[in-house]
Amino acid sequence: MLVGRCLIYMRLTGVKTLKDKRSIIKRLNNKVSRNFNLAIAEVGQQDITDRYEMGIAVISTENRHIESMIDNIINFIETFGEPVIEIISTEKDIY
Repeated sequence: MLVGRCLIYMRLTGVKTLKDKRSIIKRLNNKVSRNFNLAIAEVGQQDITDRYEMGIAVISTENRHIESMIDNIINFIETFGEPVIEIISTEKDIY
């Protein structure tokens, strides 16, 4: 069994309040959860209105499958349809 971990650092442009941030994050997390079988959480920068740090975990028996899923998730987020979301960087590990 292999576990893939990915941290995705995002900038939320034009977001002024934590309430707005939470609304965007909730929609994003729900769509990602519905489309992919994974664990997802906000893991950092929770009190900063224009930053979002998403942590995801994927379990599989194949390295290629984990890498493919993580890449698909990143592509999905980039094309999510919210113009306020910009991926700044990602960190991937497989254990």
